[in-house]
Amino acid sequence: MNSALELFLRVFLAFIFLSSAISKYNNFDKHIGIISDYKVIPSNFSKIAGRLDFIAELAVGILLIIGLLEIVAIIGAVSLLFVYITAISINLLRGRTEISCGCGGVLGNHQLSWKLVVRNILLIITALLISFNKNSLFSIDTLINTNNPVYAFGYKSWQYLIISICIIILLLLIRELIHIIENFNKIISSLKNNN
Repeated sequence: MNSALELFLRVFLAFIFLSSAISKYNNFDKHIGIISDYKVIPSNFSKIAGRLDFIAELAVGILLIIGLLEIVAIIGAVSLLFVYITAISINLLRGRTEISCGCGGVLGNHQLSWKLVVRNILLIITALLISFNKNSLFSIDTLINTNNPVYAFGYKSWQYLIISICIIILLLLIRELIHIIENFNKIISSLKNNN
């Protein structure tokens, strides 16, 4: 896989996990409530599960962004996503779609649907694609394996890191613009209906 593409995918996944972890930390009581709403574990374990989820997401995000123990980060990401897919699927099969997914961060919170399952499968595929690259840019693992700081953290690494972050920010801005347009259209429709 192209090193620049691998770096983009790594930063993209790291951003998802870090923003989700921060969101869960900032709204911890709500996060615990959402875990309880899923009804896949006993309610008295929800607080422990919430803390473990937060710690795991934070660790995966940090490890991915700095390129340290990448295989551990990928296994962690895939494991978390598999747990989320399982919990969502169990509730969808029970007919329980009114629950918030509890994703948080840049992914936001949505009611349960099969779209979330498909999205998480695509994120698993993304994580697995990252594992095929042995010498990643902007990676402590690459520095350790190659003893080549210029390749691991040189100009090219910084350049691709900045480009990756700019693309992610652009995608977020486009998403927000779409939301603004949708809300604007709803306001216009309601004004037309009131007249």
